Amino acid sequence: MKLLAKISFAVIFFSFVGNASAGPASAKLSSLADSLIKGHLQKPGAVKATLAIFKFNCDKKLEERHIGFAVSELMSHRFVADGTFTVVERGEIGRLLQEQRLQASGAVDNDAAVRLGMLAGAGVVLLGNVQKVGGEYQVNARLVSVETGEVLVSGYAELDEQVFETDAYGYMGSAAQAHPVGLYFLYNYRRSANSMSRSARSGGGANYDYNPHAFAVGISGIGLRYTPFSKVQVDFAFISTGKGGVKTTKETVTGIYSNTSEVTTEIYAYRGILSYLGSVSPRVRYAVGGGFTKYSLNSDRDSYIAPLLHGRLEYLMQGRIGISLAANYDLNQKTFLGSPLFGDVPVLRLDKFSIEPSITIYF
Repeated sequence: MKLLAKISFAVIFFSFVGNASAGPASAKLSSLADSLIKGHLQKPGAVKATLAIFKFNCDKKLEERHIGFAVSELMSHRFVADGTFTVVERGEIGRLLQEQRLQASGAVDNDAAVRLGMLAGAGVVLLGNVQKVGGEYQVNARLVSVETGEVLVSGYAELDEQVFETDAYGYMGSAAQAHPVGLYFLYNYRRSANSMSRSARSGGGANYDYNPHAFAVGISGIGLRYTPFSKVQVDFAFISTGKGGVKTTKETVTGIYSNTSEVTTEIYAYRGILSYLGSVSPRVRYAVGGGFTKYSLNSDRDSYIAPLLHGRLEYLMQGRIGISLAANYDLNQKTFLGSPLFGDVPVLRLDKFSIEPSITIYF
């Protein structure tokens, strides 16, 4: 479908932009990562190992702006791309920090990192410190052996303040900003009394009786979530019953021939939402906002636009996977018209309220 193609293109585009826009600071941190990788490989008996990457330590003021997190995330991309190490998921590191009650402090020393690295199944940990001196960020990084606690290799880089903050902008609002683009799959579920009067029509020597009835429908869909700022999220989705549609009205025919069947209605919805993002905990966040949905019946034979209110709670299972449960409420509704023979027959009225579980993959 054309919309699915557009969504796929948007995901590729934003991913490409994220890579293409890697500036001088990102390049310096990648170079620092390369030097650590090279130094590790030059050690006698060096083999491919599992690497746990920890947020770099910094003072309270920098910690509040997530500077240490931004540096470690920018460096982690290079370690993942290089392939010398198998990198432990950030979500797993966060889980271990919470279990060990270290998350709140924002600092992990060598001994704690070695212990946590061992719990994560890592052979090597990446640690570092960031400090701001004048108009520069000074970064010290080191790879430490989990088995011996030995510093295997270390490195240093200086980053211009403005250049670094431009490159790291997407990481500095909150930890969730590390992956600002998400492709998600949803299941929109709603029940409807379909409380409309019965109607009758005649034509071709037959009488037609239409009796709308209550129904429940689950409509699958696909969407794109984009977080341009730390507290702002834009959400676009396409939802469709497909050709199967939903049975909402009983059709009874009498006269020259008799027949009873269900009127099947195809439902398509195009939705846009603007939300405020907040956090309950490091792994649980919420979104509250509003937007519009365009509902379309039987390939746009009948349609309407409904303003909506949206609320969503999301649990981040790993660094790149989130499970959500949302509630949506349309501020208006319309009776859909249409049938195989008569275009003015009321056949469907969607309920205003729906619930919507979804799973998101972040890029």
